[in-house]
Amino acid sequence: MTISKEVKVGALAIVSGVMLYTGFNFLKGTDFFSTIKRYNVIYENVGGIKVSTPVMIKGLNVGRVERMVSLPDQGYKTLVVVQIDKHYKITENCVADIVELGLLDGKAIELLMKDGKRVLTDGDTLLGNVEPGLISSAKEKFSPLISNVDTSLAKVKTILNRVDDKKLDHIFTSLDLASKELYLTVKDSRAQINAMSSN
Repeated sequence: MTISKEVKVGALAIVSGVMLYTGFNFLKGTDFFSTIKRYNVIYENVGGIKVSTPVMIKGLNVGRVERMVSLPDQGYKTLVVVQIDKHYKITENCVADIVELGLLDGKAIELLMKDGKRVLTDGDTLLGNVEPGLISSAKEKFSPLISNVDTSLAKVKTILNRVDDKKLDHIFTSLDLASKELYLTVKDSRAQINAMSSN
């Protein structure tokens, strides 16, 4: 029994399509060799995460962000769908924190694993939270200092505005005369020391 050219071409087209689809999804980060579960997280502000952002447990990569959807009917919150390896038991008390990995490493979702009575199943919703990043924390810490510096500068400016220009000229003239007198005193002292040394 011979196979016609049309059947061969059709089979080749189907195989090529499957390979193209599989390769495209693999490049997007989908792993076909491990089973996953999908969970939903709703955030007020996604804080810079995007599709393929890693999902971690104590720094270990256990999944990734699959997709993100805006929710206009809920005040433009964002629904984030995450893929997590099914071997990890996620409980109802687990919190998905958006954290900053570093100044150059970007963001990630860190799962804070907590004990709970109910283990979540595929499609359930996790609690979402956004941790303040390094820059935000530094800004909060230095805000009082910046405020104090601004206040001090304002006081100095107020004092300088009250001082008359003629008074400033008099102060600078006095400083100039004092420096000249100090120079003459040092010069005389040096001459006397040299005379005593020669004697």
